[in-house]
Amino acid sequence: PYCYPTSKLNNPLIKKLLITSNVGPFSVTGLRPFVDTLAKVFGEVRQKDPSPYARRGSAGVLCVRPKKNPGGTFRMGTWSNHSWGVAIDTRINGVVDNFGDGCTLTDLQRLYPYFHKEGFYWGAGFSGGREDSMHFEASKELLEQWKAQGDRKSTRLNSSHLVISYAVFCLKKK
Repeated sequence: PYCYPTSKLNNPLIKKLLITSNVGPFSVTGLRPFVDTLAKVFGEVRQKDPSPYARRGSAGVLCVRPKKNPGGTFRMGTWSNHSWGVAIDTRINGVVDNFGDGCTLTDLQRLYPYFHKEGFYWGAGFSGGREDSMHFEASKELLEQWKAQGDRKSTRLNSSHLVISYAVFCLKKK
């Protein structure tokens, strides 16, 4: 229900920069610096907030699909940051927070400071009726930081052209 059924990641430059790894309470596939940062976030959550740690799960990271409209329909011609492996939707006890309802599960509020500390945007702040509290994504600043590090870390700066050009940059440095 969360991934657009007919879309698959088919860009070989981006595929080379993906990893699958256990980030604590679950495993994910995404761009290396994103996955590494998720592991750091959930490691800190486990240390500082252990009681709800095991209740957390993923509703998806790498998921090639358009962005969603209020009401959950897809906005054709736009691409979600999930398409590049730099966004995560989280579950709490197997439950996803309802899209666009203006409400947030308490455990997601507890997660926010950990993600914010690492430079993530939180979907609870999306405007235009697009509140998406289960969604956390790498901020533009964090993506720029990964890009500046130039160590085969990949990014997307709200444009597929930039992620492709950065992927080329990273692969040329090998």
